[in-house]
Amino acid sequence: MLKTKKVVSMLVALGMFASVGLTACGSNNATESTTSQSAVASTAVQTSAESTPAAKDVTLKFGYWGSSGEDKAYAKAIEGIEAAVPGVKVELQQYPSDKDFWDNLPAQIAAKTAPDILNVTNEGYMEYINNGLFLPIDDVVKSANIDLSGLTKSAVDIWTVDGKLYGIPNSAAPAAFIVNMDMWKAAGLKDLPKTMDEMKAAAKALTKNGVKGLCLDANAYHLTQYILAFGGSWGEGKTINTPENAAALQFCIDMYKEGLAVTAKQAGLGWDGEVVGKGKAAMSTGGTWYTGFLKDAAPNMNYEIIPVPKGTVNGCTMHSYGYVVLKDAKDKDAAVEAAAYMARDDFQQANAEILGTMPSSTKVAATYFEKNPKLKNLQPALEYAKPFGYPAEKKFMDELVKQFEEAVYKSDSKLTGQKIVENLAEIMK
Repeated sequence: MLKTKKVVSMLVALGMFASVGLTACGSNNATESTTSQSAVASTAVQTSAESTPAAKDVTLKFGYWGSSGEDKAYAKAIEGIEAAVPGVKVELQQYPSDKDFWDNLPAQIAAKTAPDILNVTNEGYMEYINNGLFLPIDDVVKSANIDLSGLTKSAVDIWTVDGKLYGIPNSAAPAAFIVNMDMWKAAGLKDLPKTMDEMKAAAKALTKNGVKGLCLDANAYHLTQYILAFGGSWGEGKTINTPENAAALQFCIDMYKEGLAVTAKQAGLGWDGEVVGKGKAAMSTGGTWYTGFLKDAAPNMNYEIIPVPKGTVNGCTMHSYGYVVLKDAKDKDAAVEAAAYMARDDFQQANAEILGTMPSSTKVAATYFEKNPKLKNLQPALEYAKPFGYPAEKKFMDELVKQFEEAVYKSDSKLTGQKIVENLAEIMK
């Protein structure tokens, strides 16, 4: 899930934007990698042997957050890079957590000590893209003949903003819908829901004995799944006030008004996973991280993971980790070629085995779903999963949650889905 990143205010305070135009403002080993440039041609990200070599004798820093698992995975990522990308060395720079990463990055950028390449997710990248911190890399991809056709197209599209590519995706995980099958069968239900109407009907049967049919947590991630499933989009702030967005939010509000849904706060818990894991709700929107969480938190639970049910269209978000190049990278060309090498198949295979990460490589994904049958139902969603579409300004998510909570927590609230999108559009002007 997205962590709050106060990058703009911190960077302004540090006085680093003299040259940058500002706009308004939720983790596995493979065969040893080959050590020649031509070997990359058999992987998801292909680089022509005839491409211009990267700059000689440059040492790049690669920044990421995590623990021993991530350390092992990214050691695999850079294995063999000095031979595969001539003249380039990559040093790993690990941050203990995503909070440490985002808290320290602004000061490092200002002091020009930040890594050259970062591994980040797409859930909140617009702030960095808008402020020129992540560089577009299309020109290097073209000049170096880097072929991204072996990667899931929707993941590449997610890292493409206004026609420019800002990252090379190394994972692609659609949002998910989790169903407690023990509760499902006890309620006499059969086929799993394919539509929101079917889900709502099931929620009515499942809501009993202190258990709600649905956990619909009041945060931007969960609400956005419904927005996309009803054919809407935030459009980075351009398409907030639309009939589709209003209908999606009204559907969510009605689930509460009819007593069928609960938030984590109402359940006295920290997040939706705990609500499902402790049996306080039978269904929830969520993500691939549920497999690891429920394995520990509810090892005896019988559950299924399916695509987010269809509202008017098949729609959901995609979480994608991608390699981005920072604006002050020592050598942009070298950084992009290094990032392309680091996204190769044997890294993605190792990453899946070490961390359980769903790969962006279509070749590795085929094996991944065989080894992770709980997630196989999500495979079709790779075709239609979309960006989060949040505006760059953090106030959007704050206001969305504030207004939605007022609509569902206050019994006398007159807020409707339509009124919420009108208010949000006005606030974001």
